[in-house]
Amino acid sequence: MSVIFDWLLIIVSTFMTIKSFNRIINNRNSSLANYIVLVVYVFCCIPILFNYVLGIPEYNTIYWYKCFCAPMNNHVVGAIYDIYILLCIVLLYIYARYFDIYVSNKKELVHTRSDFLVNNYLGSVVIISSPLLYILITGNLSAYSIYGISKDRGIDSNQYTLVLNMLVLVSIYVFCEIFFKSKLTKYKILMLLLYSLIIAWIQGKRFIIALMALIYFFYISKSKLEKKQRKRLKKGVPIIFWGLVCFFYFYLVVVRPLSNTGFQSVYEMLRVDLGRDDVIKFVIYKTLFQDEKIVDYPGQTFLSTFFAFIPRSIWPSKPYPHYRYLTSAILNLPITSLPAGTTPSWYEMCIANFGDWGFGIGIITIPLFCMCLDRIKVISEQMIGLILITVLLTQSMDAYLIFVLVYIVQVLIRCLVRKKRVRLIWRK
Repeated sequence: MSVIFDWLLIIVSTFMTIKSFNRIINNRNSSLANYIVLVVYVFCCIPILFNYVLGIPEYNTIYWYKCFCAPMNNHVVGAIYDIYILLCIVLLYIYARYFDIYVSNKKELVHTRSDFLVNNYLGSVVIISSPLLYILITGNLSAYSIYGISKDRGIDSNQYTLVLNMLVLVSIYVFCEIFFKSKLTKYKILMLLLYSLIIAWIQGKRFIIALMALIYFFYISKSKLEKKQRKRLKKGVPIIFWGLVCFFYFYLVVVRPLSNTGFQSVYEMLRVDLGRDDVIKFVIYKTLFQDEKIVDYPGQTFLSTFFAFIPRSIWPSKPYPHYRYLTSAILNLPITSLPAGTTPSWYEMCIANFGDWGFGIGIITIPLFCMCLDRIKVISEQMIGLILITVLLTQSMDAYLIFVLVYIVQVLIRCLVRKKRVRLIWRK
């Protein structure tokens, strides 16, 4: 029975993803939900296709992923997962289609005309260069002679890494807001490639490359392109996607080689990197079939996600980030004794926090987020929303909360500098 649901998910999601991709290419004002459909397809649907093309991973490469085997091979869990993700992507698709037909032609996207981060040329240069300046100030420049994460470079400070990651994200934000305001030229494309290479080298994680590719695709698709340019974009995006997959493969074989660089080992690690079906099925299996809790009480890691900016010194009992509870359940270790972390997903986080109700919450919340963000007319602010939803679905928030701060400050500055009053309307 699970085979039927698997192929139903594969076929329907592929059809909807192609349709959403075409809408993005053809409609400059298309809904953000179209972009999220692509993200969900890559991380939640393609892995199911790979189960039939390359096989279900056996997780022999890293021992703690062995606990994924039981849920990955459980047909009932598989069917529940298929229905869950299918409903998520269908609702996103339906909302995006409605927005693109009835609403998109009534709005006009603009770049910020008075952005507190990009209005001053010298300040913009400083912010764009801030990751490199931070490395110089902290005296860690020599560590960056090799490519890799901070620990590979001999830097074992979580605080340093967090600050650097935040500076990288703000740098990308300001760079893109300035770079994509004017028409692309060969010189500018060369500058874009050079900047991307420097940022990718500094940050050292593979996800930043995929993130920059998504951001660039978003900005370019929102630009006023000619018909020929949009055709080139349509042909180029799939090539870039498979180029990223090849880079991820190269990274695991050459940059940070596994102890076993055979195809099966690399495939298993790629599934962990580019798939979230494993953790979602694990939480379904753990919560519904073994009746074991991932978190201590309902909504616990929702608090840690949405109130992460509150210091622990003010809130001593503040919950840890969700990935730590997830990893604790996977390794069966206390949350304070974890050797590593596992990348979470919003879809499993909802189930872990609210059980059966979590399915409904997971299905409706992302379209609601997209609905709110589609009302924004400023391209840079929409980009922030797109990245935050993508991170919710595929990563831990941590450093990305800097985008929330950027958005709040930007709105406040715009209201104050332009003398726009914020009116509070009270209902009787």
